[in-house]
Amino acid sequence: MSTTGARLEFRHDAGNPFLSKWNDVDRVWVVVRSDRVMYDCSIVRRSDTELGVKFMAAPKAITRISR
Repeated sequence: MSTTGARLEFRHDAGNPFLSKWNDVDRVWVVVRSDRVMYDCSIVRRSDTELGVKFMAAPKAITRISR
């Protein structure tokens, strides 16, 4: 992760959802739960094991929804 984007690595045991229906998607939201933020991202690179994304805006804070 850098100030402009991130490289997302896929776990081997989780499968790779970006190999099929996700190939037509150009943007995703990346949620960083430990920092309680989410990023609007443009996908700039794909492979069988990684996804490269560019942050399109500053991160948005995630607020807890009370039930």
